[in-house]
Amino acid sequence: GIIKVQRNFRANKRKNEDLNRVAFRHNLSPDETKQLLKDANTPYIPQCEPTLARRLMDAAEKIELFSTVNHLTAPSALQSIFDDGLYGRRTILQFYLPFKPSALWDFDVQEGDANVVCLGANEIDSGAAQGVKLEFDVNKIAKDNPCVFFKQRDLGFTKNKIREIKIGDVELGFSHTQSREGVDDKLCPFKIYEKMKNGNFDINSPKAETKIKNTLLIAYDIKKMHQIFILNFFRFIDSLDNNDIKNKIYSELNNLDNETLIKTLKEIGNKITDTMEFNIYGAYKIDFSALLNINNSNYTIHLPTFINELNAGDMVKLQTAMEKIPEIFKSYRFIDYLMANTKNKEIIPALMEQRDKTTLPSWMQKKS
Repeated sequence: GIIKVQRNFRANKRKNEDLNRVAFRHNLSPDETKQLLKDANTPYIPQCEPTLARRLMDAAEKIELFSTVNHLTAPSALQSIFDDGLYGRRTILQFYLPFKPSALWDFDVQEGDANVVCLGANEIDSGAAQGVKLEFDVNKIAKDNPCVFFKQRDLGFTKNKIREIKIGDVELGFSHTQSREGVDDKLCPFKIYEKMKNGNFDINSPKAETKIKNTLLIAYDIKKMHQIFILNFFRFIDSLDNNDIKNKIYSELNNLDNETLIKTLKEIGNKITDTMEFNIYGAYKIDFSALLNINNSNYTIHLPTFINELNAGDMVKLQTAMEKIPEIFKSYRFIDYLMANTKNKEIIPALMEQRDKTTLPSWMQKKS
């Protein structure tokens, strides 16, 4: 259909933009640019003893770090989002749509976010918080959508935090989201810490550090997303300026049985993606079957449960939802979705009455 054609067009547009942007940003030849993007989109092979590297890659392939992603927006935007879709900044400006600026800076534009919809599985930059959280099934939102890509971290979101991890008998801390002050903004700094005698980490005294290109932390292969995220930890580790720390990490990993190895890699993966980004280039027309929760801080609609309640004839739940999050009931597409999945003879007339109050696009309006 038309959505598939639009997505393929936007995906090719994004690919060409990336080739030009990355080549310019890193001063690379076309072939060097293609290789860098290929490396970013391929699960990293740890540079350790081959048998251990294979074990690490196999273990990472068995892990799912998260199953949902969230988008933050303003209540006033819900009707437009549900009827028209989510749009990237450039698309919004081209369509002359009203919007409240979120957490998008010049740096984000330089890293390819000029026209993307931003979601996250865990912590999201507080600058994006506007009152409503939409939670989606990550597999459903990504299905048959070549415009989807993801980042190891929100590259513009600074967080001076040390993540504590335990690898075998070794307790370490790492940070990959600290301030870039004094660091080339094309690079992502990474630091490893050891505990002091008092059991704490000194954020000003890393035991090892490195920097890698931001481009290596942006990828498109959704099927290998979790594996790419986890193995990127070793992309950092292998470039550390302290071989003793690197060798200690690999030695401890090598001593773990397969079950403990998977558990350890999952912990590392969860912590190295705690500010990850899930992006859609250009636009996304809401698939309500992918939407799980709608939350406005004082009320949550779990959509699958809500539909079951409507089918059971629970008029109180419908009325409460309409009072707590009235903006979504101004969307004709949302009400159509509810009616298509509801068979209760009392609920359907109430939904139809509400639909009559919605504003339809001009092409759907009856001619007088």
